This record gives sequence, C-alpha cells and structure tokens, in this order.
Amino acid sequence: MIGGKNTGQRTADGILIASAVAAAGAACLPASFISGLLFHTAMAAAVGGAADWFAVNSLFRKPLGIPFRTELVPRSRDKIIHMARTMMTEEILTVPRIYSVLKSHSLSAAVLPWLKDNRTEVRALLGSAVRTAAGAADKQRLGQKAADAAAEAVDRINWAELLYQALSALERSEHRDRIFRGLRNAVRTFLQDGFTDAEILDMYYRAWNSYEKNGMGRNMLRGLLQSQLGLNDEKAAGLIRKKLMEWAESVGNPESWAGQMIVEAGHRFLERLGNDPAYQEKINALVKRLLIPLAHTRAMEWAMSRLEDYGESAADTIAEQGLRLLEARLENEELRHRMDRWVLYQIVCYLPRIQRMIGESVEKALSGYSGRAMADLIESHVWQDLQMIRINGSLIGAVLGALSYIGFYGLSGGALL
Repeated sequence: MIGGKNTGQRTADGILIASAVAAAGAACLPASFISGLLFHTAMAAAVGGAADWFAVNSLFRKPLGIPFRTELVPRSRDKIIHMARTMMTEEILTVPRIYSVLKSHSLSAAVLPWLKDNRTEVRALLGSAVRTAAGAADKQRLGQKAADAAAEAVDRINWAELLYQALSALERSEHRDRIFRGLRNAVRTFLQDGFTDAEILDMYYRAWNSYEKNGMGRNMLRGLLQSQLGLNDEKAAGLIRKKLMEWAESVGNPESWAGQMIVEAGHRFLERLGNDPAYQEKINALVKRLLIPLAHTRAMEWAMSRLEDYGESAADTIAEQGLRLLEARLENEELRHRMDRWVLYQIVCYLPRIQRMIGESVEKALSGYSGRAMADLIESHVWQDLQMIRINGSLIGAVLGALSYIGFYGLSGGALL
C-alpha cells in the first residue's frame, strides 16, 4: 500500500512538474505553431494537475495553509459516522434483506460440517459445562424437589379406582389359573423360606400357653398327647408345617376350599370397593399412608444418586450422547428443515434489535476515530485512486489545451497566439 501510494503520487507530481517546466520552456522559444502548441498544451496540463492536486489535498488537509473549504473529511467526521450507520441499517442490512439471507441459507447444514471438524473441542466444552452445572447445583434442594414431586404424584392417584380396575381385569382374565398358581407359589415360598421351624415352634408354645391359662386341667391334655401319641413339641411343629404346606397347595386350585375362600373374599372386596365411597376413601388413605413416605424416600435417594453420577463420572458420557443426538438430527434432512424453520422463527422477532445492534456497533467503532485519524484511514484506502484523478486531470487538461489552441489557430487564419 505504501509503495503503491508513493508510486502514484510520484507519477502525478512528476507530470505536474514536467508540465510546468515544459510550459516555461515553450514560452522561451521563438514564436511558431509548434512552440504555441507546446506552450498551451503544457500550460493546460499544469493548470489541470494543479487544480486537482489542490482538490485532492483539500479533502484531508489544508493545502498551502488555506483554511477555507479544506480539511473536508476531518471536519465532516460526525456526518460520516451518521452516514455510515444509516447506510448500513437502512440500505444494506435492512430487516427484510437480513431475513431473506437467513431464509436462503440452511443454518443447520452449515453447523454439521463445523461440528464434525471440531467434535473433540465441542465434546470437551459440553463435558465441562455438565460438570460445572452439576457442581453448582444444590443437590439437597433438587433432591427434595424430586421427592416432593414423587409424593405429590402418589397423592394425586385414585388408588381405590386403580385397584378396582386392576383386580376386575384380573378376575375376568383368561389367566385365572395362572394367577392362583402364582399365589400358591408365593405362599409356599414364604412358608419355606420366611417361616422357620423355630418360629413355628414358638407359635406352638405361645398357643399352648394361652390355651392352658384359659382352662383348668388343659395342661393335662398336652401331657396326654405327648405320652400316649408320642406327639412332642417338635413333632407337633413339623405337623403344623405339613398342614400349612397342604393349605398352600390348595391355594393354587380355585376349586378347592381355600381357593373358594379367596375367590369369595375377592368378590366381596371388589363389590365393596366399587360401590362404597366411604370404603374407597379408607383404601385410598391406607395406600397413600403406606406409599407416600416410601415414594418420598426412594425418590430422594434416586435423585441424590443421579446427581452424584452426573458429576465427574457421567459428564463425558452425557456430552457424547448429546453430540450424537445432535449429529443424528442434523443428518436427517427433514429434521434439518424443521430446525431451520424453528431457528428462523425464533430469530425473526429479534431482527430489528440485531439491525440496531449492527448500527450501534458501526457507530461505536467509528466514534473511536478522531477526525484526523478517520481522514488518514480513508486516505490510505483511496489514495491511489485520488492520484489517478490528478493524473487524469493533467492529461485531460493537456488534450483540451492542445485542441483549443488548434481550434483558435484555425479560426484566426493561422495567426499565432
């Protein structure tokens, strides 16, 4: 730029000086057509070049120290700033034009290649954001909110109606026999694994003790059973377990006495549950009293464990899953179109604000320049073209000078001017 600036200026200055020297030299020559033509041509070139030199320099400084109508750019600083902002916001970047540009380009299509090229950096950034969010979160408060939400959800459910519908469906189910077999297996498992011989023996002792306290001579019956039938306490407990297992087996058959008892009890329970509002309220209250504390505790434990997991250990996993989901959406053409429409819809209402921000940014950037600095900036970008104006002024002046001399020479009948 500097070399080009100096070259153009040297050329323009050289032409101006050469024209002046040629005019002075021609004036010293004997009067002739050639000397007259040379003088008028050189003089017109010098005058044109000098006039354009003054005009060009008047834009940025005071040529020859003349203050009148000079230093136009430094003095017009505020006008230039206002003009630049107006041109940018009202002519170049209007709201309809910005909207048209955004609409004609797929933002999501531009994001996908960039995302693939910078995947490692984006993944690290997302992981850092997750860790920061997890570290800043009030885990106790979030856990309490999750627990309260779970408890509220349990409280809103009509458990009596839900239980009625579920049991009614089971009663009408084709899998009735399978349900009874499941009930039998559950009872049998409980008796085998959850009801030990020691517990049965303890129940046997307590039953006999209660029996003996309530009647005279009843303790003799126990001794008689042991002496005559050989039924000691351990054998009695084993017999009880055997009978309980037989009962558990009969539970699996809906046609047995135990099965019929369960069916009849179920019918009565369903009948009351479906038609007795007071009983429904009682069942609801009972279920909620059991489930609300349990839901609150379990939700609190789950939320706290999740929040802990979402710290260091899960941050990278969450970031990777988020990136994969975003990439999958961006690779789907229909989803890209939907995303573009959504983004454009979100941006539209902000376009006037964006336009104002652009104008304010332009004004703020230019306001940082003084009049002198702004003149230097403009001059550095247009100086070469301005020197061409000077050169063209000298050349056009020379041509006009020559033509005018030839014209007057012809009109005067060959008289020398």
